[in-house]
Amino acid sequence: MGRRRCPRGRRAGRDARVSTDAAATVLFVFGYPASIAVIARFVPVVRERRWKWLAVHDVAVAAIVAGWALKGDRRAVAVNASWLVAANVWFALGARR
Repeated sequence: MGRRRCPRGRRAGRDARVSTDAAATVLFVFGYPASIAVIARFVPVVRERRWKWLAVHDVAVAAIVAGWALKGDRRAVAVNASWLVAANVWFALGARR
């Protein structure tokens, strides 16, 4: 009798899915450089109302938050999500001068 073998093999299910570490790494590779590029110029972004730059920043930080969520680091999620909110409030209030 012996063991019953799965017709697709033992590793078939694992090969079809991307690991959460790999997905988080991809999100970080996009998110961190893009967000840092915008943050380095954030005062002119706010003063000159650069909406496209803000959109890039928001997508990048959302990718960072998603990456940390996939890794299960709640503290990093909270810190980065807080910055996302603060940056958007700063942008919204920056036009009031």
